[in-house]
Amino acid sequence: MQNSTQIAYWPLRFMLGLALFLGFQVVFGQPIDVCEELPTTLECPANEIVECETDITPGVATFTIRDIQQEFFDDDIFVGIMGTGEYSDADTILRLANPLVATGTTITCVELRLFLRVEGVSCESDIDIRVTDPLGNVIEFISPIAGCIGNNGGTPYVFTQTFNPAGLGNGLGEWAIDLKDSNDQNSGALGGAIPDGTEFSLRFGDIRYFTERVEEVNFIAGPIVDGTPDCDNTTYSYTYLATHPTTGEVFTCDQVFTIDNAEPTIACPAGGIVECASDIVVGTPTFSVSCGLTGNLDVSNPIISGDENCPGTTYTYIHQVTDDCDRISLCEQVFTIDNAAPTIAAPADATVECAADISINATNANVTSSCGINTDVEITGPAVLGLEDCDG
Repeated sequence: MQNSTQIAYWPLRFMLGLALFLGFQVVFGQPIDVCEELPTTLECPANEIVECETDITPGVATFTIRDIQQEFFDDDIFVGIMGTGEYSDADTILRLANPLVATGTTITCVELRLFLRVEGVSCESDIDIRVTDPLGNVIEFISPIAGCIGNNGGTPYVFTQTFNPAGLGNGLGEWAIDLKDSNDQNSGALGGAIPDGTEFSLRFGDIRYFTERVEEVNFIAGPIVDGTPDCDNTTYSYTYLATHPTTGEVFTCDQVFTIDNAEPTIACPAGGIVECASDIVVGTPTFSVSCGLTGNLDVSNPIISGDENCPGTTYTYIHQVTDDCDRISLCEQVFTIDNAAPTIAAPADATVECAADISINATNANVTSSCGINTDVEITGPAVLGLEDCDG
């Protein structure tokens, strides 16, 4: 059963503004919820993580424009209904202006509001309302009045009906409103412009089209770079802007790209085994960097483990590459010393008259060593075989 809401009689234009707050929702046909006033939105494409700046491709934002387009029935509607038992086809209301719905706009919900007024006495089952939409679909409201209601100075009632917009296309076409009085229970004429026996009248009405249009929006500014180009965690922000064509409200959003790439890599040349430190030839490493960044090479002084130029001693060179993001990669080149022990040749033997004539000098020995290593010659003895200062 349909219900009604009774409100004090104010000017109809003001009443129209209060209709949604004070009206009663009746749903028929395919039930749907009350038309929801959704906000206009600008949705940016998703943020992305990329390896290099050259991988950045800004997307397209989605601008969803939501409006409510209100169309009024004529201000001078006044259809009085008497007990004919038939719909007032002669008084059919076909005065709704065609809404101008732009190409690409979708009607998401339709809301019809009627302002009805009791002129005499109206009771249950008295008034039927028939609505014909632009597609020719016919829907009836039956017995909108509960109980019996007197004139009470011309009290308006607001009825709100929500329509499923499926098939309405761009909303063009006329809506027909017809009234029928099933029981003639009016107690008397009210005079003036109201016909004798009138119980109920339609005084005002409107339809609200809830519309939605989706547009694609390209970025207008960017990128704004925060950080060193092509370096980890550097961001590139692109700003999208759209303006609501009706309200002038400005919407903005940002799409952000974040750099995530690898640090540089480095590969050292082979070291090796050398006889002397002077034989060491330090090579040049190979390296790679992300996104065509610059790589700067450097090499340390040797780290010597052991005695210089002695077998088993190592000479380690640390190579490093540094990219534009100040990221460093290292590798080592190691050389190991392997050379011969020193050799010595004593001076020639000699014959002397007395032991006191013997002259021994370490410098007379012939000594050789690898890599020019310093040597110390020690003399031991003498080892005496026989009697001192005696022949043989």
